[in-house]
Amino acid sequence: MIRRLLQVALVIVASVVLAAAPSSGGSALASSGLVVQTTAGTVSGIGVGAEAQWRGIPYAAAPVGALRWRPPAAVRPWSGVRDATTFAPPCIQLDVNGGTLGSEDCLYLNVFAPRTARAGSGLPVMVHLHPGGNAFGHPYTDTGAFTGRGVIVVTLAYRLGVFGFVGHPALTVEGGGSSGEYGVLDQVAALRWVRANIAAFGGDPANVTLFGSSAGSFDTVALIASPLSRGLITRAAVQGEYLPGLTGDGNTISDAEQIGVQVAQDVGCQAAADVPACLRAAPATALVEAAPTDLVPWVGGVVLPKSPLQLLSGGARIPLLAGFDREEDAVFGYVPFPGSYTTNFWVRDTNAIGGAPLGAKIRSLYPPGAYDSLLWSTVTAARLAGPGRWGHRSWRSLPNSLSSAATTPALPTTGHNRSPRRPLPKGTAPPRRGSP
Repeated sequence: MIRRLLQVALVIVASVVLAAAPSSGGSALASSGLVVQTTAGTVSGIGVGAEAQWRGIPYAAAPVGALRWRPPAAVRPWSGVRDATTFAPPCIQLDVNGGTLGSEDCLYLNVFAPRTARAGSGLPVMVHLHPGGNAFGHPYTDTGAFTGRGVIVVTLAYRLGVFGFVGHPALTVEGGGSSGEYGVLDQVAALRWVRANIAAFGGDPANVTLFGSSAGSFDTVALIASPLSRGLITRAAVQGEYLPGLTGDGNTISDAEQIGVQVAQDVGCQAAADVPACLRAAPATALVEAAPTDLVPWVGGVVLPKSPLQLLSGGARIPLLAGFDREEDAVFGYVPFPGSYTTNFWVRDTNAIGGAPLGAKIRSLYPPGAYDSLLWSTVTAARLAGPGRWGHRSWRSLPNSLSSAATTPALPTTGHNRSPRRPLPKGTAPPRRGSP
């Protein structure tokens, strides 16, 4: 039931918060810094007010045909100047109105910069991963809150749902030991593109903040833990839920494979002599409709050889900002306990967040009197105190505003909903390299 509520809520998120593409304006002139040389070829962007934009730049080859369910392949270089004034379609996904929307050919990113940025400007860079349960969503296009503060923002599309986060035993054999990691591998490919190219747009490749909300938070945590992202991320920020998938319980490569077996059965491929070939020939819409829509990065493959908690506890230290809206989960009608949430539960669960020695400290930082129930104290502490377990330098952000909604006995007052918040929150820009 909870998973179904999440699926419905995520569809609503996908249809409500996705930012519309800004109207075209300005001219793409080399003299204005809008023609930029990348490692694959030259791109010509567009000026929109005080912002320079390069839209729909390919960072990997189209994952279609024989490249379906394979790691992202390199972009084929092009000659001449590629027009980068139009946003690419989102990755194929369920449409709230029925059927699907988007395209399998979707591995494109967008670069947004202050109009005055030039190669060598050395501006801070922020790379955003969109929400949507890793099954819905679109790269955001409203970045003025950051470019207006001297920051370059990169937003990207990555394979979703069945094409990005579903595996299969036959695909695991084909892939040398893992499958279902394609969406996160796309994100790694985009980060590598940033490292190789962002200086030409005026960014500092050594000052890259990765940030996201909801599923973008799941993936951000996976990426800062992954050995594949070493040297690609300077700092990170997560907004909203980021706990699913941390322990690896219920999200292993084997779990991804079992989802794929069910999908293969649904589309008539499980009994085929060559299952991968049959799946690659199956209609994209049928595959998308056969897959679940609430997915997290899988543990046990090339991206996460161990759980994020294990990797983070002994890996490189990346500064992390963890943000969460007060009483956020109420938007999903989340009711984890059929009865009352007692003091014994509160003590037990807050001890579990940081270990018994820190439990008392956590309870003092998130006292029940500051919330409408003991449970909200625990839920908030789990979101904001949790990163401390990783041994990272962590900062927390907690908006305290509340909104009215239906109530339940376990959650007496529902609260702030993350979904309608600004796609890209306003705030202080990240520091330049060398700043405290």
